[in-house]
Amino acid sequence: MAPHVLELTGDDAGLHRVVESFYHAAPPSDRPPTLQYRIEHGPGGQWLGVAPGQPLYGPAGAGEVFAFLEWRATDDLLKGGRDQTGSDAFLHAAGVAMPGGPVLLIGAPGSGKSTLAAHLLARGHRVWGDDLVRFAATGHDFSAVPRSFKLDSKSLDDIDLLRQLCEQAVPGTLLAPDTWYVSPAAVRTSWEAPPGRPRALVILDSAEHQGRVRVVPMSAAEAAVRVTQTLLGGTGGTDAHLSLRVLESLAEVEAYRGGGAGAAHLAQAIEELAA
Repeated sequence: MAPHVLELTGDDAGLHRVVESFYHAAPPSDRPPTLQYRIEHGPGGQWLGVAPGQPLYGPAGAGEVFAFLEWRATDDLLKGGRDQTGSDAFLHAAGVAMPGGPVLLIGAPGSGKSTLAAHLLARGHRVWGDDLVRFAATGHDFSAVPRSFKLDSKSLDDIDLLRQLCEQAVPGTLLAPDTWYVSPAAVRTSWEAPPGRPRALVILDSAEHQGRVRVVPMSAAEAAVRVTQTLLGGTGGTDAHLSLRVLESLAEVEAYRGGGAGAAHLAQAIEELAA
């Protein structure tokens, strides 16, 4: 079954940048939209967000409405919508294509997946995403979900290329409260890594942002538990059969634990690991 076609519209020409940022990384389609969202004028010069089956959001600033609609669109995608077959699952993970093969970056919120993936994207590597990766049970392949990276200002301070793109208001970059949305397509046209299977897993721990950077082997059993915890589901949630398919596809993959201070140094360590 074909993937979803998302559409965001607005009732004001001044919303062009907001609308563009919503789908900047995604390929265009001539198929009818399956999920539709809209930004409309609200009281006091603010805006309202319209999402399928949801109450109006707002009134709020354009950045806040964008953040709400992007979150709703992601949630709708994960729930399956009306053209999902149940053969896909999604992992709360980042994925980066390296010279020796793709690497999955797995960790809890705040563990640094987005920042690390952004560093590697800026270094010239193609990606599956910073926080969401698709798994197709039919082919056992992992692939990209075209959406923006979510980065805070501190992350941008350490990545000159992305900071400059945001400062110049390049299409595909947008500031919402406390978060920059940065499309990988704003960084380079050929941003998307092809579907495939990872060469390695790196498990990030949010408690390990201190001390010397380290990437050390971890047991396959512990890695399997962490991978299972990242599964976000297909139609009706991720069942045991689909979870097993994911684990089978990663059975021969080397697993590592990564941590330490400095995302730039950790990115370099992962480059060396996957060379």
